[in-house]
Amino acid sequence: MKNIREKLGLTQDQMSGLLGINRSSAAMYENGSRSIATKNLLLLSVIEIFLNNDVHEIIHSEINTKTEHAKSAIITKLNKQIDRAAYACLKLKRKLQLLQDTNLKTKNLWSVLVHLKLKMPENLPLLAYLEILEIDCLEKTAKCGLDKQAEISLKIKTLKFEQAAAKSMIEELKA
Repeated sequence: MKNIREKLGLTQDQMSGLLGINRSSAAMYENGSRSIATKNLLLLSVIEIFLNNDVHEIIHSEINTKTEHAKSAIITKLNKQIDRAAYACLKLKRKLQLLQDTNLKTKNLWSVLVHLKLKMPENLPLLAYLEILEIDCLEKTAKCGLDKQAEISLKIKTLKFEQAAAKSMIEELKA
């Protein structure tokens, strides 16, 4: 026991704590006045086997295994993040396209309304209806105008940046 204690650089107090015994029992084990209990003998045997093997190889092997598992878990999370960002990007692109289409149709309708108002100023029922359509055009422009399109475009660019950053992180982890 003393040999193992010295290899570990422990005091008798520390060694007794490791074995779960009091210091006086540890001293008696070391000077041979008392037999080592079976459970303590088993623990000392395990420690000695561990000390006789190349401890650094075992520890590095375990660390490398844990590191690889952690890398794998991070890569899996990053790939899921990339997939979620790609899906969100696709949805936003569809929404942007719908806004652009609606905005173009609204501009075309507005042009037609302006033209009709200039050509038919004496037709009061038609003018009233054209003004209702103008209000609709203003509401649609507020919902699908350039500011909304720019906001969605920014979100798409942000998602693409997130994807690129995640891909870069995966490459670094694999290297």
